[in-house]
Amino acid sequence: MKRFFRCILPRKPRTPEGVPSRCPLCDAVICLEPTGSLGDATCPYCKRALWFVQVFPHALYYPAEEVSPAKRQKIAAVVTKWAATSRQAALAVGDLDSVELVAFVMEMEQILGVRLTEEAVLGMKSLADLIDFFVRECPD
Repeated sequence: MKRFFRCILPRKPRTPEGVPSRCPLCDAVICLEPTGSLGDATCPYCKRALWFVQVFPHALYYPAEEVSPAKRQKIAAVVTKWAATSRQAALAVGDLDSVELVAFVMEMEQILGVRLTEEAVLGMKSLADLIDFFVRECPD
């Protein structure tokens, strides 16, 4: 009688591609791979439309219906300009020194018509927090 043995090799765990974040609508962990600094995406779980801003290594996702086209254009004008000067062709946390960061904030305030308050600054820990503030506080 012949015996057959099947060798089962353990599979390597698959590393998710993209930047891990959470869907603002269904709260699922999503790892999408944005193709640029800004754009549209679809949550793979709830299938709802999202708008994102990538600040490497973070990706900020917003419900697409909550970010008006006018607000998107204003934010895109500033973010794409600064992303073009980046080493990674995307806006990255480490790409702005303190002088550039101040210039970035001043330009965001001027174009978006929003002033960054001292209270808001105290809660911020990264460039992603700064952009999140402007996305949420910018008038349509």
